[in-house]
Amino acid sequence: MLTRIQKLLEKKDTVVSSKTLTFNNLVIDPHSQSVFLCGVDVKVTSKEFEVLWVLASHPGEIVTRDTLLKELRGYEFDGLDRSIDLRISRIRKKLEDRTDDPYRIKTIWGKGYLFVKDAW
Repeated sequence: MLTRIQKLLEKKDTVVSSKTLTFNNLVIDPHSQSVFLCGVDVKVTSKEFEVLWVLASHPGEIVTRDTLLKELRGYEFDGLDRSIDLRISRIRKKLEDRTDDPYRIKTIWGKGYLFVKDAW
């Protein structure tokens, strides 16, 4: 059975490759679902990895909650589901982003999230 990330890798309409993503000191490996920051293995859950993968696959682009939910869950954002926000918060903490003023994964109010490729 294919994992969600493997299904994402196979999607034709998604800008996702099966290669490891590297942003200076951040390495994201889809095959082992591993994340390394400054050479240190960062323990993330499979759900957190999926969210990070989608964001990092679109560096410098705003990714909406609706897009994240469609790609990861298969349904549209209903305005009530806060699971994406919670996962983003946990990812930020694990990747040593500032909680009061994030600069690596930014919230673009009213639009979505922005993965800053040069912040790593």
